[in-house]
Amino acid sequence: MANSNVSSTVEKQEIKLDDIKAVLDKEKVIGTTISDMEYRVALFNSLTHTCFEKCVEKRYKEGELHLGENSCIDRCVSKYWQVNNLVGHLLAYGRRGV
Repeated sequence: MANSNVSSTVEKQEIKLDDIKAVLDKEKVIGTTISDMEYRVALFNSLTHTCFEKCVEKRYKEGELHLGENSCIDRCVSKYWQVNNLVGHLLAYGRRGV
């Protein structure tokens, strides 16, 4: 009878431990997702600000971007993403210790 109670208690503790691990894993995933979204928002805001300041004339003459501004923004965004990807690859490569 005593072994039965001990076994039951151990099983309950294992179930509780598994529940705790599941909750912690879920919180970790949520935390990572939130951090990723914050990073993406900051990146988008930085890209928008940088390319707007570089490419759009300060005195607005028209409601639409003209061809030169469109081309500049296209090149700016492309270069910004290329650099972002390059830095990401370099950081990932460095983490592997190779």
